[in-house]
Amino acid sequence: MRRSPRRFAVPLSAMLLLGACATGPEVVLDPASNPSEARQLLVEAAAAGPVLVTWRGEAPLAEPEILRAVERGVRGLALQATATGEAERRLVLDFSGGAEPLCDDPAAAGSDFRRGLVKAAFCDGERAVALAGAEPGGDPRRLIWRLIGRLFPDDYPGTYGLDIFGNRITFGFGAGFDL
Repeated sequence: MRRSPRRFAVPLSAMLLLGACATGPEVVLDPASNPSEARQLLVEAAAAGPVLVTWRGEAPLAEPEILRAVERGVRGLALQATATGEAERRLVLDFSGGAEPLCDDPAAAGSDFRRGLVKAAFCDGERAVALAGAEPGGDPRRLIWRLIGRLFPDDYPGTYGLDIFGNRITFGFGAGFDL
């Protein structure tokens, strides 16, 4: 009995489609990170004006694309990113894979968390309030979005949810498709 090639085409196509939609490398947080505090400090920095974004290493995107990726990566907050100026509260991206502290904190030197990863940190002076990293690879815009999303999670439930008897209740539906 001969099998039809069409019989294998549908499952093979489905596997290829699912493989194309894979999320990419896992984004991990440094154990000392405080994303809630980073989000609050980012809200304050964004209210004061453009948020400074700097990077180390060979960036996989041009400056305007990096800034747009950072702006898009923060959910539930409109902010303007800039690559010029100086600020105590700033976002630092590291594409070098090195182990140097992103916020120049001497106490953070030598952490194994930093080796070989593409990293992002939100700095308040020399202190890294939140630090995330992921293996390099894939679309660099998506990687930046995912790193930024991990550093600054959307605080919608805690900020805008209904507070009934001390419990936050939220309603919502979301869907998206990023290219």
